[in-house]
Amino acid sequence: MSFLSVAFLFALPLIAAPLALHLFDRRRKVEIQWGAMAFLVAATNQKTSSRRFKQWLLLLMRMLAIAALVFALARPLVPGGWLGGNDREELIVIVDNSMSMSRSHDGGTFIELARDRAIDEVAQLNPNDRVRMMTSAPYPVWNQTSGLRGGTAGSEQIAAEIATIDATLGRSDLLAAVMRASSSQSAPLTTRRRILVLTDGQSGDLRLDDTVGWERLRNRVEQASLPTQISISPLTSRTSSNPVASSTRGNVAVDRVSANRMLVGVDHPVSFTATIHNHAAGGVTDLSVQWHVGDHDPGENDASSSIHQQTIDALDADQTETVRLQHAFPDPGVYRITCGLNADDDLIADNRSSVVVEVVDEIPILIVEGQSQLSSSQQDSFFVRAALGWLDNQQPVAGSVHVPTIISTEDLTRHRLDPYRCVVIPNLIDLEDAAIESLRQFVFDGGGLWVALGPRTNVDRFNTHVFAGGELSPLAVDAIVDDIADDASATDQAAAEPVRIDPFGQAHPATAVLSDHERLDLGDVAVQRRFRFAGNDHNANTAVLLSLTNGQALAVETMHGRGRVITQAIPLHLSWSDLATSEAFVVMVRDWVDYLAQPKSTRFNLEPGDPVVFQSEADGPTEARLRTPSGEVIELTADTVFGKAIFRTNRTRLPGSYEMELGLSQGTLPFEVARDPAESDLSPLSDSKWSALASLAGLRSVGTQQTLSSQPQTDPLWPWLLLGLIALMAGDLILSGFLARERFGTSEVAAVPTQPMLSGSLGDLPRSRSGSRAAS
Repeated sequence: MSFLSVAFLFALPLIAAPLALHLFDRRRKVEIQWGAMAFLVAATNQKTSSRRFKQWLLLLMRMLAIAALVFALARPLVPGGWLGGNDREELIVIVDNSMSMSRSHDGGTFIELARDRAIDEVAQLNPNDRVRMMTSAPYPVWNQTSGLRGGTAGSEQIAAEIATIDATLGRSDLLAAVMRASSSQSAPLTTRRRILVLTDGQSGDLRLDDTVGWERLRNRVEQASLPTQISISPLTSRTSSNPVASSTRGNVAVDRVSANRMLVGVDHPVSFTATIHNHAAGGVTDLSVQWHVGDHDPGENDASSSIHQQTIDALDADQTETVRLQHAFPDPGVYRITCGLNADDDLIADNRSSVVVEVVDEIPILIVEGQSQLSSSQQDSFFVRAALGWLDNQQPVAGSVHVPTIISTEDLTRHRLDPYRCVVIPNLIDLEDAAIESLRQFVFDGGGLWVALGPRTNVDRFNTHVFAGGELSPLAVDAIVDDIADDASATDQAAAEPVRIDPFGQAHPATAVLSDHERLDLGDVAVQRRFRFAGNDHNANTAVLLSLTNGQALAVETMHGRGRVITQAIPLHLSWSDLATSEAFVVMVRDWVDYLAQPKSTRFNLEPGDPVVFQSEADGPTEARLRTPSGEVIELTADTVFGKAIFRTNRTRLPGSYEMELGLSQGTLPFEVARDPAESDLSPLSDSKWSALASLAGLRSVGTQQTLSSQPQTDPLWPWLLLGLIALMAGDLILSGFLARERFGTSEVAAVPTQPMLSGSLGDLPRSRSGSRAAS
């Protein structure tokens, strides 16, 4: 016997309370010698013996009642079957519906094999048993809110539930699924629980790196109040060399597609890169790669709809290859670009991957000019405007998508920043406190800020109000320094070469094109004077975009809210360097402005769980529908913020292609949630890893399954103890009533007259209720 609440057993000494009260009550009796009682002793001996037995029986019943109450609170368990109760099992079937389950196997797929196996398990249940279904990708989800009846009574409904389960593009978390199933509330009158995990045995889905989680699961099962058995069942037989039947044709996947910019102008070329990975054990040859725009399926091998095709001659085992595409879009809009493989492998779902780009007519930019009183060619913003394609303030050059607006430093305080994607300050001078606060809010809401320090920058005010602990600059500034080559002697500093920009700096999305030192002259740019950043103690959101050949940082980036800030140690004109006259300057200005403008744009490329957020026009629709990769339609209602309708939802845990329908006039918008490339690795769990998992989680091999069991099956005893308590209390009341009647009798005492009778006959005497006359 075992107990679930052992602490209540400390109340067992209370059983002695009735006995103590009985003995104490006996001590209160005082014997009084009365001669007349001697004649009654002989007549009462027989009745006293019977009464004493009943009193001891009453005392025993009261002690047993207290004992039954204490044991019931302690909730004892006895081995199963002792009480002869019905054996009711709850079966929870967890189906691994990750992407790898859609791979081919014996003329079908693993997910089809899992559905057939689930139906077979349910068919073996008794009518009193209950069954529940759960899927594990991309997170544990119950297929129904309550358990279904087993046996033939619920077979049709269960089969219908199982038929709806299909593989997704997500990755399973089987540990989380088993934890949720083991901690769920059981069905009423259930005597035991069995959790069956149906999986293809892919190593990544079992989360072997989470040792703490598996140990916690083991402890939970061993201490479960309901006897629980967990079985992890690979869907194919395991051998010593191959735990799960390996792929027969291998697997080649498009791990991910990326673009060098997500916001681009009309007719501006965009560079796309796709990573092709051979996950098979052997090499492959003659892989055909096709690029498509829109929702066309590259697997159809329709060359007429593709915008580009190329061939990979050979790809060795576990080797990756990158393929590139450069494409320009003639019209504004939001486009999904897909790279697909025509490969005959086991897993078709990962033969394609997509990315979404937004093409716009213009990108509004705000430039804060500190010397607006000077002529156009002498202003600090002249070279920035020229790099953006605006040689004057009226007409851009052909193909320019950036539309700058020039304002003075004094106008920044009262100018609205909402319409702009990015703010550029080519030569920072003192800003008013209200202007700094306006910039801070603009960046926090997703805007981009590019601050270039110059001769008129006030160091103290910059560190106090702009840096301000890292909000609008990741680093404080120290002082202006003159850079000289390290090998220059003290006597020959005048002839020394200035320090140059290092073209081989850190890899960063904003400098991906700038790092092409073979086509650009960034490495030839000399820096004669600059601001020195104070120390290198920056936070995790800080990145170095450009550095010098002496190792000092020249441009750094930080995040504030949703927005980005780039702080540059030299101005964007010719006073301290020749950067503005280099060929790389035009590329740098355009790439950095695009990079800073992206956060304020709609994010069409998401990671699982990232929110979908879209802001419609002022007179746009207030309702929309989001179609998920599984075909589910989510109804969305916009929130009105400052007169603008904003749609938002967090239901993006499932990787794949999403479509937001905004009505007939607005069309649809594509969103792409990236999948985990690790799911394309079909490597099964080896025998050594199965052994490690068994040791960690307390599993044991049973045939082809790995099983984790709790204590032997037990039946709860406390309901029977509570029934016994009720019976004892009822017996106590009945026996107490008998004792009271024996002690005090059942007849009432006759009424005594208040006046003595001095005369009259016997017939005049009052009669008792029993019919006899009273004695005179």
